[in-house]
Amino acid sequence: MDRRVAKLIDAIDAHCGAMDWNLGRACHDLQLDVSPAYAARIFKRHAGIGIREYAKQQRLRTATQRLATTDLPIKAIATELGYRQASNFTRFVRKELLNPGRIRE
Repeated sequence: MDRRVAKLIDAIDAHCGAMDWNLGRACHDLQLDVSPAYAARIFKRHAGIGIREYAKQQRLRTATQRLATTDLPIKAIATELGYRQASNFTRFVRKELLNPGRIRE
């Protein structure tokens, strides 16, 4: 796998797919030396999925894990993952969990 894609995957996984990051900033901070548009293209080519979709799936994996293994309130988990309103988070989780096969392991 391309080292730049591996760095992006590590960064997304480290932030649990939280929405409070920016691809341009990530390219700069990770010293990828590519534009955000090119980073998105090579990510999709090597990972087989778009970077936004990958981050979304990571958020969902993190959310379902935290909902199942902690006593944290939904609002706390939503805030941790970058959602401003718990209702948006709840809608996202319900929609994704009702679509089997959406989450890639």
